[in-house]
Amino acid sequence: AGPPPPPATSQQPYVLPLRGTSLARLAADVGAMAAATARHGKFMASELYGPLVAMEQAEGWARLDSKPPSGGEAVTWLCLDVEMCERRRDGERFPVSACVTRTRWESSVDGVRASQETLFNDKINPGDELHWWDDHQAQLIDWKDSVHGLSRQAHVAARGSLASVQDVQRVILSRFDDTCFLVGHKLCSDLRVLRIHGAALRRRSIDTMLLHWGPRASAPGVRQLLKQVDAPQSVGEAHDAAADVAATVAVAFFDVKRLTQGLEIGPAFAPAPLLAADDRQKCRVEIPERMVGRVIGKKGATLAKIREACPQVFVEVASKQHALKDTRLVTLRAQASADIARCLDAIAAKVPDLQPVTDAAKTDLLEDVGVLRGGSSFRAV
Repeated sequence: AGPPPPPATSQQPYVLPLRGTSLARLAADVGAMAAATARHGKFMASELYGPLVAMEQAEGWARLDSKPPSGGEAVTWLCLDVEMCERRRDGERFPVSACVTRTRWESSVDGVRASQETLFNDKINPGDELHWWDDHQAQLIDWKDSVHGLSRQAHVAARGSLASVQDVQRVILSRFDDTCFLVGHKLCSDLRVLRIHGAALRRRSIDTMLLHWGPRASAPGVRQLLKQVDAPQSVGEAHDAAADVAATVAVAFFDVKRLTQGLEIGPAFAPAPLLAADDRQKCRVEIPERMVGRVIGKKGATLAKIREACPQVFVEVASKQHALKDTRLVTLRAQASADIARCLDAIAAKVPDLQPVTDAAKTDLLEDVGVLRGGSSFRAV
């Protein structure tokens, strides 16, 4: 085992620039980012998250498990990036360095403030099975130093003090709880080389690559996305793990600001010329303002459960009360009206003011108000 990871270091906090934004609303929006990641058509692909979600316990692998949060009301991002080398004969990748930061969102007088700290930022032993320190064996490895700038010679010189994959696993697992989301750009690649898996990835992963990967387009790079956001000046063009984490956090922060402004998530983040027309069926329902908390729940927990129970449905709760009525608008979008109907039942179970609709009447109601034709609304009270 390598030495203990370096101590966490504080960084300049981000501030959510909207007064009145609550931590509960932020939790719901961050949960929506994770839900949009999991709904992406490529999420469960064999080269992305599918094997990591379905994998049973295996030697050397660490499984993410939910656990109660520790200390205070907050929403947490664990953002990570790993630089890698590659074995030439089979293309398998191994870590050479990693960076893990924690962004902790808490309520403040401004709305919501997020403090950041670096939990790990160091070189890693790629694995003794590679014999990477041996000059003859090194010919069998593509070190990729032209990408990350870390030479094999520097690794050899520091061999006795390198951290291990298990050190990074412990850093992540010790901070992972029910308030935490993993954030990365093509996060699955980093998790694979760190040997981290678990069904929780389907609920707790925010992948900026998938959020911005629109139809009929190639997967965007984090530097490509960085050009579209208002990133801090400290986010430069370097390509080491820490710089990539900073770039990913900047993109994710841009995305969550979009959500607080009521903009959609998912492939809608893709550049406008690549967007396909949204042909999903849409339904709007108004909920009494006093009942909105029952739909969102503490730290967004109830809304997250509704989204998890109805994964085919995009659920969006308006950030503000209706201008003329004491209600809040909830928008549902899905390909099938039956999926929308099931989601309406889940919402009605939380809001007594809404009358549950029978299956037969529900279909008639959806057709009558034009839900199948894109955009009519109704109020089921």
